[in-house]
Amino acid sequence: MNAGKPLTNLVYEQIYHDVVDGTFTPNDIITESQLIQRYGVSKSPVREALVSLCDERVLRSIPRTGYRIVQFTPDEVRQVAETRQALELFMFEKSYPSLGKQELKLLEECNEQIRDEDTPSLPPTRRWESNVSFHLLLASFAKNQYMYGLLKDTLRVNARAATQYFQHIYSPELEQKKRSHERFIQACEAKDYETARATLVEDTNQLFWWEVKHG
Repeated sequence: MNAGKPLTNLVYEQIYHDVVDGTFTPNDIITESQLIQRYGVSKSPVREALVSLCDERVLRSIPRTGYRIVQFTPDEVRQVAETRQALELFMFEKSYPSLGKQELKLLEECNEQIRDEDTPSLPPTRRWESNVSFHLLLASFAKNQYMYGLLKDTLRVNARAATQYFQHIYSPELEQKKRSHERFIQACEAKDYETARATLVEDTNQLFWWEVKHG
């Protein structure tokens, strides 16, 4: 583990990534002793990390048994998706008039990096973080740090919801959705607001798509 960060933070991040990656599933019981052995650390940072994860409703403590991942209900999935989309669309509408060559170049570079990294073997956490980097970069152009923070927190919740329902999906349909970043950039370059907005709506509709199919 990286010694540059406090040990509790490192353990927290590792447990969180193991949840998002699907290493731990909602059916698993996670114990302190299991995590101590897995990460090679003492009880104190593991316990502190577990307390934080329970406070954030990532895990739920089961007395005298261990910890279990909090399972999202379909209604919670819908609420997370609605919140994410509302924030992204508002910030896009705020930033659209000032999107120039420099901003679009940064988005193009970000999208190229995502495309270069993405393979079927890429871990879910890394795929999600790579995709999110594009959306956070776009949101940063709105120059509203408070809303940016809200979106970043919402996307962390969105990551767990997406993993629970999309962990094993890597299909041409979803692969095509990833090309929406390129279509979005092209629409912005053409000053086609309606197409750009519609593309962003499509790109943020993944969890809505799950609810229609399974809700």
